[in-house]
Amino acid sequence: MRRKELKMSRTGKIALGILTVYIIIALVVPALPLRNPTGFHAPPQDIFVPQIVGQFNFSVPIDNFAVYGYDIFAVSNNGIFIHYDMIQHKTVKTFNINSSHISGIKILRAGAYGMPIFHTESAVYLYSPTQERLYRMDVRNTYAIYPIQIPFSQYTGFIAVNSTGVYAYSYSPYTDERPSFMWNFSLEKNILGIHYSYTNFYISTPDRLIALNDQGRMIWSINGNFTSNPIYIPVYGNNIIYVASGTSIMGIFMTNGSYATNISMAVKITHLHYYGQSLYAYSPQGIVGKVNTLSNRGFLWKIGNIKEYSLSSSVDGMGAILKDGRLIFVLTGDGTVQWGTKGNFTKIALGEQDLVPYLFALLNNEKSIVQYSYSGKLITPLPPSKKYLLGTDSAGRDVLSQLLWGFRNEIYIAFVSGFAVLILGTLWGLTAGYFSGLPDDLLLLLSDSFLFIPAIGYAALMIYLFGIQHHIMATITASILALSPLEARAVRNYTKVIKEKPFVESAKVSGAGFWRIMFKHILPEIKGISMVYALSATTMALLLEVGISFLGFGNYAIPTWGWMITNAYFTGYLDKWWLVAPPLIALWLLVYSLYLLSQEMYTTEYVRSIESRTLDEE
Repeated sequence: MRRKELKMSRTGKIALGILTVYIIIALVVPALPLRNPTGFHAPPQDIFVPQIVGQFNFSVPIDNFAVYGYDIFAVSNNGIFIHYDMIQHKTVKTFNINSSHISGIKILRAGAYGMPIFHTESAVYLYSPTQERLYRMDVRNTYAIYPIQIPFSQYTGFIAVNSTGVYAYSYSPYTDERPSFMWNFSLEKNILGIHYSYTNFYISTPDRLIALNDQGRMIWSINGNFTSNPIYIPVYGNNIIYVASGTSIMGIFMTNGSYATNISMAVKITHLHYYGQSLYAYSPQGIVGKVNTLSNRGFLWKIGNIKEYSLSSSVDGMGAILKDGRLIFVLTGDGTVQWGTKGNFTKIALGEQDLVPYLFALLNNEKSIVQYSYSGKLITPLPPSKKYLLGTDSAGRDVLSQLLWGFRNEIYIAFVSGFAVLILGTLWGLTAGYFSGLPDDLLLLLSDSFLFIPAIGYAALMIYLFGIQHHIMATITASILALSPLEARAVRNYTKVIKEKPFVESAKVSGAGFWRIMFKHILPEIKGISMVYALSATTMALLLEVGISFLGFGNYAIPTWGWMITNAYFTGYLDKWWLVAPPLIALWLLVYSLYLLSQEMYTTEYVRSIESRTLDEE
């Protein structure tokens, strides 16, 4: 038989070229240096910016301040204590301390109450916000104070430290009584710091670590060369006291002062902090970081160039002022800089309002305190830039990576669905068309039963059977079940026409079996229309995947263009063109190219002349 060649128009060549490019991209994507399409998230400093919640102005220059709830407690550089209400934006109370040497303010927490404590060279002061009363305790030459609070101690109060030792006071915010003296421990050496457990107090000096009970009596003492305050950390099975000794952090058992562990640090440590079962350390070189207590070596993370910082027991983060004046907020879990802002800041403090943490910073004019949201303001989706060529989505994921990885999944869906429909539908239709009678009726009835259920119904059933995590396989299976009967019907109808042709009758007369007739003589005549329907099936499978994703049944761990479009819709960012246009255009080009190829086949003389072919053409 003389076969007429299948000639392709310019439109068909363009469609075939586009499809070829898609296949090449799908093949080379794994070798490209792309970000993980679903696992990568833009770092916080890229997607968060500072968010100012409020600003509070004072009439006098502020030297130090602390925050509790909606109250700011501050001392001016001319010796005035100020109680400021952030809700009313006004000063509640002021006291003239008559001293220019006022310490930083610390907060004594007791239930819903927060009482500021500070000291001068001659006295310790505690302020009761509820009573608007300032208490004075005469402790001369005081150079440090340490709040004590329940439930980490048996009583609420504070310890004042001077050149003669430590003085413990208790205080109840529920009474009108002034703080009461409890005990003192004489110690004429400079004290590096104090911490407490549920029953004991721990004091470090340059050459001793001392444990006291809650009555101020010494339990044990060990000698050493210490450079930091002690920190008690409750550990299941072993409660440990950590204290720095130069470039090492020592772990001491709280029960008897015996050696427990040693953490080697690369820098000298002069201060320790405790938050959430984790240990944080500060070096006078301006380094703050989380200590690696598991492997006993160095920092898990560290931030350098720090001028001042603030850690709070109730806030999972650290505020810091860098030496260049920039303000940053660091996530204490992994040391990630959540956000930063340029400026000249002098003091910072962390506080909470209705369990929401905030960062407060004093501007260099010393009269304005700015309140920042600790998490900052989320600015995703990010628009296209040099770093993110197609921007990011609302979760900070790279759109370009999602788009390119989508090529693999879309081509996979299209070709597997099309090939399966081509094979199954052709065999189904060829068999039904060639064998008349009962086989034809049964196969026709079977196709009718499959066509009774729409494609999206099969998709829902397959999602139920396979699970959302296998939504691509569910899409392919649903496409095969829904589209194979259409292919089979078309092939059946053309087979019935071809089998009546003289060349088929001639083959029967010559003794050819039905398998040879079906695949040798009939199949070549119907393969064109079979390919047309198979290409149509690929486009339907692609659109079905979009529908599945839009209904919320897509596996978001597998990037597809349908998932990308759906994600933009349900996050309310359809107006961000970089989220919608790239996958939509890519999907449209693929679907339209497949459609043009199917039309090219259908409109060629090769397909349109099937019914007019005769034996003379052989």
